[in-house]
Amino acid sequence: MQSWGAIPPSWTQRHGRSEGSVTPRAEVRAHRAAERPRGRDRFVRAMAITAYDRPLELIDQEPEDVGPGQVAIRIQFSGVCRTDLKTARGQRSFSDEIVLPHIPGHEIAGTIEEVGDGVTFEVGTPAIVYSYQACGSCPGCRDGHENRCDSMRMWLGSTHPGGFQERIVVAEQCVLPVPPSVDMAKAATLPCGVGTAYHATVAQADVRPGQRIAVIGCGGVGVHAVQIAKIGGAAVAVIDPSERARSLALDQGASVALNPLNDATPDQLREFAPQGLDAVIETSGAPGMTMLAAKSVRRGGRVVMVGYREDRPEEPFPQADVVLREISMLGSRGKSRGELMRLIELLAAGVIDPVVSEVLPLTEINTIFDRLETGDIVGRQVLAVGTDAATGAGSRA
Repeated sequence: MQSWGAIPPSWTQRHGRSEGSVTPRAEVRAHRAAERPRGRDRFVRAMAITAYDRPLELIDQEPEDVGPGQVAIRIQFSGVCRTDLKTARGQRSFSDEIVLPHIPGHEIAGTIEEVGDGVTFEVGTPAIVYSYQACGSCPGCRDGHENRCDSMRMWLGSTHPGGFQERIVVAEQCVLPVPPSVDMAKAATLPCGVGTAYHATVAQADVRPGQRIAVIGCGGVGVHAVQIAKIGGAAVAVIDPSERARSLALDQGASVALNPLNDATPDQLREFAPQGLDAVIETSGAPGMTMLAAKSVRRGGRVVMVGYREDRPEEPFPQADVVLREISMLGSRGKSRGELMRLIELLAAGVIDPVVSEVLPLTEINTIFDRLETGDIVGRQVLAVGTDAATGAGSRA
């Protein structure tokens, strides 16, 4: 295998507009579709949060103008992440500051529809959208880690409007072209589902051939961590309460699949890795899983934390294990722009194969949210946003 935070105060002040950013929600002139007839060329359909105790609603909004250095994307597909569900349910640390209606969604694939002055992209080019617009000048940005930016200008779908709409305007730096041969529904999973897994597995866990690792949680991120670790030559154990998720993980190459409700213990994991695991990638954010990971890695091993919850107390910290066994506890947020570019190459070459379990029309987002809440989803579910993309949507693996 090759050697592969807190929100700034300015984001919680009604998310004032910065140059090149997505239009703040306070400026989105939206109305419910049922109350105003939709004109095909005049309005953009979106599924929006109108209240945290209600399902997302279909709204029409006026299309945003494209300014210098900006690009309008006609969205074809938008992947659905549990983070979108947390945003929709008001479970983010900044939920009280989000101006409603708000459009979630941060996994976007579509076509360049319009470009502003100074932009070199050609109209009609297929592209995906990087979900962070970084400042470009802080230490994280200078090191090529835009996901660690101190002064994010835009966080797609979280602090700014996202991909559950037909058209979006973003800064040129957020647009990454993809080859025309690429399956765009699968490309939509790259900005988070696959990208987050790649960053956690390659950059943070530093998984290498011959290692034995575990992935806790085999959802949209975890299943791709399994796939990427196997491509890198590692043996993988998976921990997930869902029988369907465990079965999918075995299909993706996992050697062992354990249920945390009865047989996922450090002793059980020692049967898979007698010397202890080289790394554990924890994607679930479930209670007790960080401690299980810390007790299961070898001396000098790594615990990479991807899943988290903002609506409950912090997890206990395994201080003695960190010190006495010199284990590393690492956070893992999203992916860098460079990593996303690499994933486009790997997808085009057929090295990775994103697991899209179902494609549904944009208006079915509440159905997907219900399934996420009940655990009735494996792999990644994707919304067919555009009219052309929606043709044939509805298949389920």
